[in-house]
Amino acid sequence: MLLYSKVSLPLVKEFKTSFGTEKDRNAILFILNDGEIEAYGESVTEEDPLYGYEDNFTALYVIRKYLAEILNKTKDPQNFMEKAERIKGHLMAKAALEMLLWDYVSKKEGKPLHEFIGHSKGEVEVGISIGMSTIDDMVNTVKQAVEQGYKRIKVKIEKGYDIEIVSAIREKFPNINMSVDANQSYSRNDFKIMEKLDEVFIMKDGKIKPFQKAGIGVSLDYAFLKRMEVDGGKLID
Repeated sequence: MLLYSKVSLPLVKEFKTSFGTEKDRNAILFILNDGEIEAYGESVTEEDPLYGYEDNFTALYVIRKYLAEILNKTKDPQNFMEKAERIKGHLMAKAALEMLLWDYVSKKEGKPLHEFIGHSKGEVEVGISIGMSTIDDMVNTVKQAVEQGYKRIKVKIEKGYDIEIVSAIREKFPNINMSVDANQSYSRNDFKIMEKLDEVFIMKDGKIKPFQKAGIGVSLDYAFLKRMEVDGGKLID
């Protein structure tokens, strides 16, 4: 049986980007239960298609109409992804069920996921994404992140709110590994701003409009679970 459950994670601190301000992270969990094993996956889509063309609505639609049928025929994650190739795009929806199936097959083998998919490659440096706020608040948030041990700092900016904030952070923290993400706030006419950013530091993230590219990264750095089941239902028996 494949079920889904909508969950809401209120953010401890609102997360502002050039797309808008998020106060809650509304996600969809998928649960596969065969009577003996219960496995989980999560869609990283959001409520609105602002970052890319996928959102919670499209993920549920594609999974209900196409991907659930494929999952009903195979529980092997690699085979599932091969069969799902006939559905163009919708990588977030596919990934939600793929991670669910990796959880399922590892539990079926009686192994933790990290052992089932291979040996650990060792430690990785954890990063944090910091939303836009006042300059003082963002500098203080970066300070807290560095003190907590984060090795990579990504700062959200937008056109008109970029050089000043990046300069203020760089002045206080000249040696941190920092990148900025404008979430497609710039156009081809804004390369002068890019040149000024280069004077502060080199790493930049995000795309120049109109070249948009959907990704699957979601920041949950300030999130905690407050309400579990908001809405849900059955997809397949």
